Amino acid sequence: MNNSVENSENQNSSHFKINIISVALFFLKFILVIIVVFSALYILNARMADFIAEERAVEREREAEIRAKEREREDNERINENYRINDQIIDQVTDNYDGHFFEIFDKRVNADYIFIGTSHFTHGVTPEAFEDSGKRFFNFALNGSNPSYYVWWYNEVFKPSGYVKPKAIIFGVNWFMFDTNWLWRRPEFDYRYLRDYSNPPPDVDEEDWDYESAVVEATRYTGKWYDIDSIISHITNTYPFFISRSRFIDLVLPEKKEESKEIENISEEIEFTAYERKIREPILTYEGNRLDHFYMGYIPWEADFNGHHAGTAGTHPFQEEKDAFIRLLDQFQADGIPVVFVMAPEYLPGRTAPQFDELTDEITAVAATKGIPFLNYNRELASDINSDHTYYSDWGHLNNRGAQRFSRKLYEDLKPILQY
Repeated sequence: MNNSVENSENQNSSHFKINIISVALFFLKFILVIIVVFSALYILNARMADFIAEERAVEREREAEIRAKEREREDNERINENYRINDQIIDQVTDNYDGHFFEIFDKRVNADYIFIGTSHFTHGVTPEAFEDSGKRFFNFALNGSNPSYYVWWYNEVFKPSGYVKPKAIIFGVNWFMFDTNWLWRRPEFDYRYLRDYSNPPPDVDEEDWDYESAVVEATRYTGKWYDIDSIISHITNTYPFFISRSRFIDLVLPEKKEESKEIENISEEIEFTAYERKIREPILTYEGNRLDHFYMGYIPWEADFNGHHAGTAGTHPFQEEKDAFIRLLDQFQADGIPVVFVMAPEYLPGRTAPQFDELTDEITAVAATKGIPFLNYNRELASDINSDHTYYSDWGHLNNRGAQRFSRKLYEDLKPILQY
């Protein structure tokens, strides 16, 4: 009896030891798999970074050649001066966001006055209407940009780039500007443009500039540790392996890249004569914007709009965006840059906005407290533009015809304020 009990206990002890060993082996295998996976990702990410860096070096040499050709062309004088996208620059600029950052780092205009704001300004204000002033204007408004985005943009990109300090900033404000569900832009969406066109600041020699450290600093994660969506977005928009995942075939099969490059070079030689053409086929971005009409930051968006009711445009403001708005204005004030608020016209019969008055009053109060002029084209300065649907692509976005009309009006209304 005792022997059987002892045998049973020994067997149980053996099973227990085996189970512990099995669990330990499982976790060891799991850890090894994790190490192998992360090591593979690390190596692939490093290879992709080198691959893109080599391409960027070749592209910069190509840009230098293009600029040399531009300088040789007498009929390109106005394009160089006023930064109108031409055939050669279109080869470098893939969308209007690309063009904005290109100007920050390439400094073709070095504008005296800049516009910032949301897509209502991106598609609604053309600097061309301001050229009679003899001053230089550039539209840095970006689709979906909220106050916290512009805090990053100004402090981490615009100001460190060495761009000339604006004589004034015309800030396109919206009654929904504190709602990040509406205004979705985040810094990581634009990291790719920092890599492509960033140059050392003017007071730093290129040989002494630590480009990689500058990129790491500009692209560091600043979100909440528990915000899974932000973390995933940061990773997929920060690391070369994820950003350039469509180039994976080129990385592992470079001979395919060379074949496609030969075809591309032949196409470029054929298309180079397009520079001489005065009439161009429309060049559309993936969002449907007219890239061939990009002009110093302005880009038209055309869509069919017959003035039908657009429904309720509700909004849910976030306090952190209101706080970021004040921080941004304080930063401008500390840097000695005057600000003017402008609310671009909307098609008023085509939208219902329950919180329009409440949220507009908040912006008006900020303007009054800080002594900022506020041109509101949906209240005091409303006009026939607000009731003519032929000026719009939807209830909130002017089409090219509307933007041209509004920009001329804004130019006149800003004269006594900016005194340009």
